[in-house]
Amino acid sequence: MSKKISEAEIEAYFVKCVEKDLGGVTLKLEVKGRRGWPDRLAILPNGEVDFVELKTERGGLSAAQQKRADTLVNLNQRWYILCSLKAVDKWVLSVKNHTL
Repeated sequence: MSKKISEAEIEAYFVKCVEKDLGGVTLKLEVKGRRGWPDRLAILPNGEVDFVELKTERGGLSAAQQKRADTLVNLNQRWYILCSLKAVDKWVLSVKNHTL
Protein backbone atom coordinates (compact mmCIF):
# COMPACT_ATOMS: atom_id res chain seq x y z
CA MET A 1 0.00 0.00 0.00
CA SER A 2 1.38 3.42 -0.94
CA LYS A 3 1.71 6.27 1.54
CA LYS A 4 -1.01 8.90 1.38
CA ILE A 5 0.39 12.29 0.38
CA SER A 6 -0.87 15.32 2.30
CA GLU A 7 -1.91 18.61 0.74
CA ALA A 8 1.06 20.26 2.50
CA GLU A 9 3.45 17.79 0.82
CA ILE A 10 1.90 18.45 -2.59
CA GLU A 11 2.16 22.20 -2.00
CA ALA A 12 5.83 21.97 -0.93
CA TYR A 13 6.60 19.88 -4.03
CA PHE A 14 4.78 22.41 -6.24
CA VAL A 15 6.82 25.29 -4.75
CA LYS A 16 10.07 23.37 -5.34
CA CYS A 17 9.09 22.63 -8.94
CA VAL A 18 8.15 26.23 -9.74
CA GLU A 19 11.24 27.71 -8.15
CA LYS A 20 13.93 25.11 -8.92
CA ASP A 21 12.69 23.35 -12.07
CA LEU A 22 10.98 26.28 -13.82
CA GLY A 23 12.93 29.24 -12.41
CA GLY A 24 9.74 30.99 -11.34
CA VAL A 25 8.35 32.44 -8.16
CA THR A 26 5.35 31.23 -6.22
CA LEU A 27 3.31 33.21 -3.75
CA LYS A 28 0.87 31.93 -1.15
CA LEU A 29 -2.45 33.69 -1.73
CA GLU A 30 -4.17 34.84 1.42
CA VAL A 31 -6.71 37.55 0.72
CA LYS A 32 -8.13 38.89 3.98
CA GLY A 33 -11.91 38.76 4.04
CA ARG A 34 -12.15 37.03 0.65
CA ARG A 35 -12.35 33.27 1.03
CA GLY A 36 -11.82 30.74 -1.71
CA TRP A 37 -8.78 32.08 -3.53
CA PRO A 38 -6.41 29.44 -4.92
CA ASP A 39 -3.50 28.33 -2.73
CA ARG A 40 -0.71 29.61 -4.94
CA LEU A 41 0.13 32.11 -7.62
CA ALA A 42 2.88 30.85 -9.93
CA ILE A 43 4.78 33.63 -11.67
CA LEU A 44 6.64 32.00 -14.54
CA PRO A 45 9.71 33.20 -16.49
CA ASN A 46 7.78 32.98 -19.77
CA GLY A 47 5.62 35.92 -18.63
CA GLU A 48 2.64 33.82 -17.65
CA VAL A 49 0.91 33.72 -14.27
CA ASP A 50 -1.08 30.71 -13.09
CA PHE A 51 -3.53 30.47 -10.21
CA VAL A 52 -3.15 27.01 -8.66
CA GLU A 53 -5.33 25.18 -6.15
CA LEU A 54 -3.60 22.22 -4.52
CA LYS A 55 -5.59 19.31 -3.10
CA THR A 56 -5.16 15.67 -2.26
CA GLU A 57 -6.79 13.14 -4.54
CA ARG A 58 -9.66 12.94 -2.05
CA GLY A 59 -10.02 16.71 -1.66
CA GLY A 60 -12.68 18.76 -3.35
CA LEU A 61 -13.42 22.43 -3.86
CA SER A 62 -15.52 24.34 -1.37
CA ALA A 63 -18.35 26.49 -2.71
CA ALA A 64 -16.18 29.60 -2.20
CA GLN A 65 -13.26 28.00 -4.08
CA GLN A 66 -15.52 27.00 -6.97
CA LYS A 67 -16.90 30.56 -7.14
CA ARG A 68 -13.36 32.00 -7.29
CA ALA A 69 -12.35 29.43 -9.91
CA ASP A 70 -15.35 30.38 -12.05
CA THR A 71 -14.50 34.08 -11.67
CA LEU A 72 -10.89 33.55 -12.72
CA VAL A 73 -11.84 31.39 -15.70
CA ASN A 74 -14.46 33.94 -16.79
CA LEU A 75 -11.72 36.59 -16.66
CA ASN A 76 -9.60 34.42 -18.98
CA GLN A 77 -7.05 33.68 -16.26
CA ARG A 78 -5.16 30.41 -16.09
CA TRP A 79 -6.53 28.42 -13.14
CA TYR A 80 -5.53 24.86 -12.28
CA ILE A 81 -6.37 22.31 -9.63
CA LEU A 82 -3.53 19.86 -8.99
CA CYS A 83 -4.40 16.84 -6.84
CA SER A 84 -1.21 14.78 -6.76
CA LEU A 85 2.55 14.87 -7.26
CA LYS A 86 1.96 13.35 -10.69
CA ALA A 87 -0.45 16.18 -11.56
CA VAL A 88 2.23 18.71 -10.54
CA ASP A 89 4.76 16.91 -12.76
CA LYS A 90 2.31 17.00 -15.69
CA TRP A 91 1.68 20.73 -15.15
CA VAL A 92 5.47 21.40 -15.01
CA LEU A 93 5.99 19.47 -18.24
CA SER A 94 3.22 21.42 -19.96
CA VAL A 95 4.79 24.73 -18.80
CA LYS A 96 8.19 23.62 -20.14
CA ASN A 97 6.63 22.60 -23.45
CA HIS A 98 4.36 25.66 -23.60
CA THR A 99 1.35 23.41 -24.07
CA LEU A 100 -0.97 24.87 -21.42
